[in-house]
Amino acid sequence: MNNNPLISIIIPHYNTPALLKRLLDSIGFHEDVQIIVIDDNSTKDISLYQAVQKEYQSDHTIFLKNDSGKKGAGAARNIGLEYAEGQWVMFADSDDAFLETWYDTVLPFTGMAYDAVYFAPKSVSLDGVNPSERGAYLTDLCASYLSGDNSVSEMDVRSKFSVPWSKLIRHQLIREHHIRFDPVMHANDVMFSSKVGCFAKTIQVVSDPIYCLCDTSSSLTANVSEKAFYVRTEVFCDYYRFWSSHGLYFDAQPLERLQYVFKNFGVRYVPKYMRLFRKNGIHLLTRRMLKLSKIRRLMERR
Repeated sequence: MNNNPLISIIIPHYNTPALLKRLLDSIGFHEDVQIIVIDDNSTKDISLYQAVQKEYQSDHTIFLKNDSGKKGAGAARNIGLEYAEGQWVMFADSDDAFLETWYDTVLPFTGMAYDAVYFAPKSVSLDGVNPSERGAYLTDLCASYLSGDNSVSEMDVRSKFSVPWSKLIRHQLIREHHIRFDPVMHANDVMFSSKVGCFAKTIQVVSDPIYCLCDTSSSLTANVSEKAFYVRTEVFCDYYRFWSSHGLYFDAQPLERLQYVFKNFGVRYVPKYMRLFRKNGIHLLTRRMLKLSKIRRLMERR
């Protein structure tokens, strides 16, 4: 085991050993970097995964198995956090890759006082050449904030950068607040990222990319079934209530979610989601929404 690493990189893996190999190659060898791969009980290409494990396992790179009894990347990442020894923690999905200059870009920030550093990601299709829209909203979020766009605040970055990768997170922050991933199959990273964003005393946003999202049709976010969307909406309810308790409101989003359900799954599913919102004390129309609507009408009259 690498003694006192500076950075621990946690990687959940499931059925993509060839892409995992590409990711590990993109990280490269660094004396002060610990790599932790957690296999989520893969069912395909087992021999290839074993070959990758044999090639890369070392004092700096360890391979673990998700034996928690809970399936999914969230449960796997939680296992990785138990083994992480670095002063800083980073995350990666096994079908993505780091950019060649990632280490040199990240290193200066490890000596600074920030609790979390957000890097604008790059997105490409699986061929690694053509651009993709998969992470465009994160790139736009960072760019708008750095440009001084008044419509995007630091709190927007903290609350809306809802993925764990393309970030450098101080390990002590995670320990102090016992931040963990939800052990669910979808949106397991939303509350983890929200708590990091909320509890970090200071953050920095960086335009230089260190991480490349590779758009694959097998990604859990590529196609959303009604069952998956319901799980995501359950997580959204936690997200809504968490940020509301810290004075940040997303009043329009419940209604937008109902519109998505109506359009994509049909009217018969709408009552199911309305019951979920009521159960969590979330209203489709709030006084804040009505007040803002009134202000907009007054502004338009002018």
